[in-house]
Amino acid sequence: MTIPEVAGWRSSAYGDQDPTAVTQGNYAYYVEAAKGMILKFPGSNPGCLYTVGYIGTTETEMPTQLRSTLGIMKGVSYASDNPDPEVMLTAFDNAGLSIILGLEPGNADTAVLATKILGKYKSHPCVRGMSMDVEWYMYAGSGPSGIVTLPLSVATAFKNAILAVNPNYKVMIKHFDASKLPKGISGVTYLTDTCGFKEYSEAISAYVDWANSFSGSEVAYQLGYDQLECSEDPSWWLDLAPKPGYGEAARQIYNSISSAITNPIYSVYWVDFTILTQFPIDYVAPPSTDAKFSVCQLGPDGVTVVRSVNGTQTATQASQSVANILNTL
Repeated sequence: MTIPEVAGWRSSAYGDQDPTAVTQGNYAYYVEAAKGMILKFPGSNPGCLYTVGYIGTTETEMPTQLRSTLGIMKGVSYASDNPDPEVMLTAFDNAGLSIILGLEPGNADTAVLATKILGKYKSHPCVRGMSMDVEWYMYAGSGPSGIVTLPLSVATAFKNAILAVNPNYKVMIKHFDASKLPKGISGVTYLTDTCGFKEYSEAISAYVDWANSFSGSEVAYQLGYDQLECSEDPSWWLDLAPKPGYGEAARQIYNSISSAITNPIYSVYWVDFTILTQFPIDYVAPPSTDAKFSVCQLGPDGVTVVRSVNGTQTATQASQSVANILNTL
């Protein structure tokens, strides 16, 4: 059985609309939840999709700390109640997490946002790339979301902007409807947050169909939707494991998907709306059983960084350590 490169959660500034959610700024909780999730996926890195800009009406709302970086920009507003990304990312650095920064773009220029935001935060070794949630691309401000198809030119510009900051960064585009995304873009990971299923088998069929829609491409999955967003979903995923589930439902879903597809799977994220059904608010993950390393990741300059349980090694030592590990495989 294969494993995802990353296992963890999705967070957003609005996630705590649900009573089983945790506010995005509680980084200490989310660190422990990510570490807890990888216990169900031995060998995966703990991480998350951290939504930095979320949909307002037609614009993307950013933390006020990004005002000096983004300035006055079409399709961008600022919200003072969003957590400071610098504080969040520093905590994630220290915990060895792998972070994808998420955008709900509205009518903002996603290539410019990628350039400026990643340019600001590229010094954080936890940052591994950026995701665009196409459900909110060119959102009209009212009515149904997810009805606008992402042009290939926009997706390509977004990808090029990300890779210009760091050619090792991950480029991710997300939707619940595969028909709204351009297919077959080299180096793009296709993430789905599809939901609204009456039973487990129906969900697995849809997740497999997603991978088949992007044959040959890397895929990723965002799971665990609540009754507010998708009323029927909890009726089947809650049956997979009693609360708190400690990621067991994600493990079973992942195993069913991975055994039925040939695509590589980058990540499995549990959505913040229901994260408390998996990890109680006072959860503390047990110490890593890996005696050497807790996570291996790429720094912003593309130099390999290895975090050991005793701290971060230098780039030279890290490279030698990676060679030593590979020689034992």
